[in-house]
This record gives sequence, C-alpha cells and structure tokens, in this order.
Amino acid sequence: NENKMLARARRVRERDAAEAARKAELEQVASARNSALLTESRVLAFNFSDSRRVRRDHYKGMSREQLAAIQAEQQAQREALAARRAAEKADDAAWAERVRQQVE
Repeated sequence: NENKMLARARRVRERDAAEAARKAELEQVASARNSALLTESRVLAFNFSDSRRVRRDHYKGMSREQLAAIQAEQQAQREALAARRAAEKADDAAWAERVRQQVE
C-alpha cells in the first residue's frame, strides 16, 4: 500500500510539474507576443523627454505618414525636374530659331 501511495504522489507531482511547465510556456509566449521589443513597436523609438527626437538605438523604421511625406516630396521633385527640362528644351528651340533667322 505504501508503494501505491508513493507512486500516486509521484504521479501527482509529475502532473503538477507538467501543468506548471505548460503554464510557464504559455506565459512566455504571451510575453513575447506583447513585448514592445520583439514586436518592433515604434513607441520605443521616441524620446520620452522630447517627443520630436527619435532614439537611434531603438529606431524601428518610418511611419506610414513619414513615408507618404517622402513620396510626395519625391513626386514634387520629379515634376519640377520635368518642368525644368521642358523649359530648357523650349529655350533651346527658341535659341535655335533665333540663330537660324540670323543666318538667313
């Protein structure tokens, strides 16, 4: 009988240990899923004392708004370049026309 009691106590201890291990594993997974570091939260990138400054050691990339602003600026630069090239082409054509008229 004593052996049965010891075996039963051992099974209870093993079951409790397995349950504790499962619970610890689930807590670890939940912690990893909610961790600002592992989820690369952009909240960490900002300096808490000055929200305009970004911490280089915690930088996680630009926000969608920042990327959109850059893309809009690049589009404006492309349009300005195209306009400048068109103006230069018109100036070159006008110059060529003046030279042609002087030669005649």
